[in-house]
Amino acid sequence: MILSPYIDTAISVLFILFLMSLVASFINEAWVARFNYRGRFLRKMLNEVLSDSLNRDFTTDLYKHPLIAALYEKRKRLPVYIPTHFFSRALVETIATELENRNISFKQDKDTLEVTPELANSPKGLFEKYSESVGGLRYSPLKVLLHSFLSNAGDKKELLKEVESWFDAYMTQGSYWYKAKMQVRLFIISIFIAVFTHFDIILTTQTIFKDDILREELKNTAILYTKENSTLPKAEVENIKDLMQDVKKIELPLGWDTQNFEWRNIFGWAVAAILISFGAPFWFDLLGKIVNVRKISSAPSKS
Repeated sequence: MILSPYIDTAISVLFILFLMSLVASFINEAWVARFNYRGRFLRKMLNEVLSDSLNRDFTTDLYKHPLIAALYEKRKRLPVYIPTHFFSRALVETIATELENRNISFKQDKDTLEVTPELANSPKGLFEKYSESVGGLRYSPLKVLLHSFLSNAGDKKELLKEVESWFDAYMTQGSYWYKAKMQVRLFIISIFIAVFTHFDIILTTQTIFKDDILREELKNTAILYTKENSTLPKAEVENIKDLMQDVKKIELPLGWDTQNFEWRNIFGWAVAAILISFGAPFWFDLLGKIVNVRKISSAPSKS
């Protein structure tokens, strides 16, 4: 078949890109887990909304709430996820507690000089406490937000639903911000991988196309791998080791000992880094599609 070398070369290059992307994803996930990046990102998002210089740092108070404090990993690492109903309850109770703190007065006994705190009269219900507490805050963007929850709420249940709806929408937007940051981080990691392995994708593609033995070995390994793995493996050490076992016998055209540096390699590194940053899921799906196309095109005709 005339197109066979081109399709086999495409499969081989896609397999290498998938391998590099999986390694990049593993490094990225290990970095995120090691430094609790998801937890710190979530805390930063809430801090931008709930920390009010005109009133109070409600983020710190929120994270001290028993519902949120129980989510800490080993009581040290910030929670990477807060259930919606946990957040709504914790926020409403944290704001309502501000009213109680504001209404505390101290009484001193004339004889013993002992000082005891006294709580002034305040609304009994959580909804009433929240409403009065918000009304007592200084005008700020946070007060406007907290007051907006009361516009369509007539009782505690409706108030909690309003907070939950806002939190879901805010977390959805936050997921886009997080993915954008992860994409930038993944691209930086991809640059290091491309330079470290001397992965000039243009030169590598040319080498694979010219070397029939190398192209055949890579193509067969890729087809066998997609056949044995119908779904994308997780970026974990065990999966990467298994994948390395499949390709360790193949002398990949990578590494500084196989290619001499030329200035044109910089362009090849940049292209490789951009492609690697697309992520392992993208290349795994594309590899599977190209393998299926090859199977169909190489199937014998009934005639």
